[in-house]
Amino acid sequence: SSTHDAVKFIGSARKAARKMATRYNQKKQAYVASTECLHKTGNLDMSRIARYRVSDEIFDKRIVSNSGKSHGLVCALDFSWSMDTLLIPMAKQLLILSLFCKYAKIKFQFFSFSGSRKSHNTKKGFNLYGGGTAVFNNIGSDSMSEADILEVFYEIYTLGVLENSLPNHSSISTKYKRYLSTKYTLGSTPLLAAQYQAFLLAKQMQNSGVQNVTSIVINDGDNNDLLVDDNGNRINSIEDPYTKRLYY
Repeated sequence: SSTHDAVKFIGSARKAARKMATRYNQKKQAYVASTECLHKTGNLDMSRIARYRVSDEIFDKRIVSNSGKSHGLVCALDFSWSMDTLLIPMAKQLLILSLFCKYAKIKFQFFSFSGSRKSHNTKKGFNLYGGGTAVFNNIGSDSMSEADILEVFYEIYTLGVLENSLPNHSSISTKYKRYLSTKYTLGSTPLLAAQYQAFLLAKQMQNSGVQNVTSIVINDGDNNDLLVDDNGNRINSIEDPYTKRLYY
């Protein structure tokens, strides 16, 4: 059954993520070791003071090393209609990447994005030309527990089962189907909005002290939604809220 396949995959995902995290930490430790050097402290080593006439090695020394820069990851995943056949493999890769970041203690923020024309949709993002909003949904962060990460995996995996009418999809309760369709809105591809949201999250991460932040947007098509302001006018430029620089 599809549920059995999902449970079975979790074991291999954990194994792969731990292996990746181990390799990452090994490389990080190797970098730290390569930058280690001895520095004089300025404090006298009293056991060597008698040799001051013939040697200048009379000061205490300490090893100074570069601890390495902290890293963060922001990832935006396209939840447009055309991605419905990729939901299950996307859920699998999302699980591995989330667990890897969790095990390696890397700050991360993953979110799904799509364009919604539903007037009752309360999940606001950016306004889109022609009506509707860019909908963002948190699907992973370093503040989540491993159980929370697994729950998101199950949800997206099950959504893939439903969207593709895979075996046992009829056994999923109507209530849970309604819950998934409400939480994960499949719609258009507001790529520009997703890029800007990823940019804002990366800036927030940097402001919290993370030195190197990588931003990734995964999608299968071009942007088909333009941004508009609160008055419905098309936005042709965006101001960086931190540097005040304009991007067209």
